[in-house]
Amino acid sequence: MIAREPEISALLVQFMNLQREYHKSIWNILNELVPEVESVLVESSGRPVYGKRLEEHLHSLKRQIATPIELCICGLIMIGLKEEGLFRIAGSTCL
Repeated sequence: MIAREPEISALLVQFMNLQREYHKSIWNILNELVPEVESVLVESSGRPVYGKRLEEHLHSLKRQIATPIELCICGLIMIGLKEEGLFRIAGSTCL
């Protein structure tokens, strides 16, 4: 280890520089996105959700699928298709 100390140190510095650049790029992205998210929240704060028909709510948001349903479907696609049991094993084999 001692013989390779300069090489390991150089790799550590390189790693730290890469981390710094990554966090700078994320910082720039967040600086662009936060004002957009804030403006969307300000614009949408007056839209009623509860007590309204789903069709009216989706129409006011200009969406075809409700967000919670979309998130569940995306989760199933990303994680559930790889999990054994939900889609890969027939229900009759679990008895």
